[in-house]
Amino acid sequence: MIFKRGISPLIATVVLISLVVVFAFGVYTWTTTMIKPLQESAEITKFVDVKVDAKFSEVSNCVVSEQYYCYSLMISNGENFKLGYLINTITSKGQELEDYKEYVLEPYESKIFEIYFDKSLGNEDIRSELDAILLN
Repeated sequence: MIFKRGISPLIATVVLISLVVVFAFGVYTWTTTMIKPLQESAEITKFVDVKVDAKFSEVSNCVVSEQYYCYSLMISNGENFKLGYLINTITSKGQELEDYKEYVLEPYESKIFEIYFDKSLGNEDIRSELDAILLN
């Protein structure tokens, strides 16, 4: 009878350790299956320094209408990949952001773009900010 008292705590310890191992394995499996789809769907952002030259162009085919002013901007892509350009027109009365899909240049291409902006912004103290976006 002396040996039976010693076996009972040993069995309880083995059972408890087994339960902890099974529980830990279950938590690991569950978190792995939950995180894997999130990692696969995460968007990878890549920042690249690009060589871009932009200046106001004297050559202009802009047609000013009742709703819009415009200016010409010559943009040069100095890189070996296709770029789109976000153009932010800033005046003393506000700003307007243009869609980058309209302003796209192939590798090493230069082009004069007519940038139209709302007349409510006025046509004094016009500045333009340019951000390049890497396109596929």
